[in-house]
Amino acid sequence: MTVEHGMEYWYDKSMHKSLTIAFLAVSIFISGLSADLVRAQSSAPEPMVTLTPEEKAWLKAHPDIQLGYTGDFEPNVIINPDGTHRGLLVDFLDELNKRLGTSITLRTDSVPKIFEKATTKQVDGILALHPEKADKLGLLKTRGHLAVYPTVFVHRNVSFEHPADFAGKKVAIIDGVHFSQEIIRPYQDQTTVLLAKDAMEGIRKVEQGEADLFIGASVHSYLLTKYQFFGISPKYVFFEYKVWQRMAIRPDWPELVSVLNKGISSFTENEIDAIVAKWIQLPQQKGALELTTGERTWLDKKHTVRVRIADWPPYLIVSDGQPPQGIVIEYLKLIGKRTGISFKHEVTGESFADFLKSMKQRQGPDMTAVIVPAPEREQYLSFSETYIASPYVIFMREQDNPILDISGLTGKTLAVPRSFVVQQQLDRNYPEISQALYDSDEAALQAVATGQADAYIGNLTVASHIIHGRGFSHLRVAAASPFGDQALSMGNRNDWPELTSIIDKALASITEEEKTAIRNKYLAIKFEQGINKVKVLKWALIIGGAAAVIIFLFMFWNTRLSKEISKRKQTEEDLKQARDTAEAANQAKSLFLANMSHELRTPLNAILGFSGLLARGENIAPDQQEKLTIINRSGQHLLS
Repeated sequence: MTVEHGMEYWYDKSMHKSLTIAFLAVSIFISGLSADLVRAQSSAPEPMVTLTPEEKAWLKAHPDIQLGYTGDFEPNVIINPDGTHRGLLVDFLDELNKRLGTSITLRTDSVPKIFEKATTKQVDGILALHPEKADKLGLLKTRGHLAVYPTVFVHRNVSFEHPADFAGKKVAIIDGVHFSQEIIRPYQDQTTVLLAKDAMEGIRKVEQGEADLFIGASVHSYLLTKYQFFGISPKYVFFEYKVWQRMAIRPDWPELVSVLNKGISSFTENEIDAIVAKWIQLPQQKGALELTTGERTWLDKKHTVRVRIADWPPYLIVSDGQPPQGIVIEYLKLIGKRTGISFKHEVTGESFADFLKSMKQRQGPDMTAVIVPAPEREQYLSFSETYIASPYVIFMREQDNPILDISGLTGKTLAVPRSFVVQQQLDRNYPEISQALYDSDEAALQAVATGQADAYIGNLTVASHIIHGRGFSHLRVAAASPFGDQALSMGNRNDWPELTSIIDKALASITEEEKTAIRNKYLAIKFEQGINKVKVLKWALIIGGAAAVIIFLFMFWNTRLSKEISKRKQTEEDLKQARDTAEAANQAKSLFLANMSHELRTPLNAILGFSGLLARGENIAPDQQEKLTIINRSGQHLLS
């Protein structure tokens, strides 16, 4: 064997060994990989939720679980062209299957057909359903897993601020959807309800003008963007009507309910929000009220609050064929928007006195929106904080003698609304004033206007509105009353204390800007714009002529006054001169008399002295003595 042949033999032998080793290594690697794949395919996913042996056994005995839902609520479930599904609830179901180690599948159909299939067990349950609807269908319920907010979608030309605005509208709702039916129920006598097979049809009815609005769910805002309904927007969201959708399960499968509840409980709130946020923007409530558990429980019962509505302008304005309006209605709209309370307006011509009687007997409506709180009424009513007020005043006819205060009504007939607090105050404090009772402020004012009564006492705002509307222009405010303001509250049935506390919180949340807007809407002074040139010229001539007359009279009076002043000055000069002359004469007289007095005293003293001496003589005859006495007495008189 040559060296070259030996080298070639060695090389072939070495190569053979190397290839053998490599082949074995690859075989071992492939065998290991195959074993891993087989193990991976043959083992079920490990569940993240701990189930009992009984629950595991039940799931093993029921491997094919099907839940139904509709494609009408995109993006909850979206049906792809190939028949597969995607969407918010699909993502949730996929994650739930992972956590439970289950393979629950989804079947879709219209809402009515899904209900039929669920009740006939063609499907094992419904993926998401209103709990009250589940009860009506006789299905079991899981815990809530998806929050739904009823939402009103309107065309941009339609005004909608409050559920009361349903009145007079054409409203589209999805046939068979529970929350839509419950929301529209209090207003169904005032609306035209149009049924739609799904949300798309409901929105299209609004777009095409067949309906004024559509009641859907917050998730339907997804459709507006997807299908570019630019003229439609979600106008009003029932935040307080938050409904937790639940899975509805056939009544003979309580074991499945237990399993599903464990799976649902494993989700945190953030995890649910993350799934929802992938498909829609979560609605945010602005200015939410801080409510107690009791108040929220009361709201969750979805009471429809019946409100007494009686014509009392401008607080309550009732017109035939028109929804009620007025200051109070605006407040009720704001309260409803903040709380989700559904107010049903019960328009009545019943007198206020009869209303109080019915409330005492628990036969009246649930509340009145305007009432004066009084201790005797607390037996059957619960009062909110006062929220509007207006002074009590006295009205009389213009031609009647004026009065200074209420004491001027003694001996007169005063028209008063029956059962109002002011009647009780008059009975208690002014029994000497005769009262004529009427069923309303309007009737009382009419009595004064027609001479059946001498005066009326009542709310200034209400009376002014009635006087203006009825043309009682000869009535005027005669005096203030001693009763201050008529402060008004909302009066509610006293077995609903939660309603009163919720209303108080809603009233407190109303801003001053909102209150001002309400007042301006119904109490603003109205005037006609523009200038009537003929009237302006007429009044300019009248005012100009009057001004000219006034100026002429002023000038005439001024000239005459100047002459009078000159005459008076001359008279004063003459009087002064006469006074000076008289004073000079008086001074001369005084000087003369003083001088004369001096000249007379000297001889008189001599006469008196000598006459006194002569009178003392012994040989003086009686007649002489008498004469000397006369001389002496006369001299003394002159000296004094």
